[in-house]
Amino acid sequence: LGELFKMGPYTIILMQGVLVPIGVFLSVFSFILLLNWSLMEELACINAPTLLLLEASPTENYDEKIERMILRFMMNGFQIVVATRPKSLLSRRIEFVEKKPIVIHLSYETHEPMKLEDNLIVSPPNLLYLKNLVKRIARNTKTILIIDNLTDLIAMRGIKQVYEELRSLIDNVPDSVGIVALVFSRAHDEKELALFRSLFHRSLKM
Repeated sequence: LGELFKMGPYTIILMQGVLVPIGVFLSVFSFILLLNWSLMEELACINAPTLLLLEASPTENYDEKIERMILRFMMNGFQIVVATRPKSLLSRRIEFVEKKPIVIHLSYETHEPMKLEDNLIVSPPNLLYLKNLVKRIARNTKTILIIDNLTDLIAMRGIKQVYEELRSLIDNVPDSVGIVALVFSRAHDEKELALFRSLFHRSLKM
């Protein structure tokens, strides 16, 4: 976290070239932990399918936070489906989850969905394919679909196309299915973020 220097009764910590009293550092660090705990507590209270937009930064361990979120949802009795790129940070992280979610790899190398393993499907990066896949997977089971991530899809396919597909997906999945979508907010202006926020019940900053 930094280098410590003891000066009489005071301790100073060196963080990125700035000397900060350790009392101030601990206060800030505790506040950051509290923010993460509050996020997990909010997620822990979700016990019915919901529509949730997660606004994150790709440099702030978002994959670790989503892994913890997946475990929370599983504890609340949800079946988890994760749609992500084959070599994304999240895809690699959930390989080591003891109770593995169903993973849908979004790939331009395939033209139609294919089941590769019991818990692994490969599909074109078109959210309309997810609509049919999730309908078959859920079968009235309480399910959360996690989309990682809207920013990547928008960069590849354009905001209008992704918005229309996402709206159709949300409007047509069964009531037993909730959707959690990740967006990297710094890559979008406020108008784009407002457009996507309008599709969800709520948004949370990670």
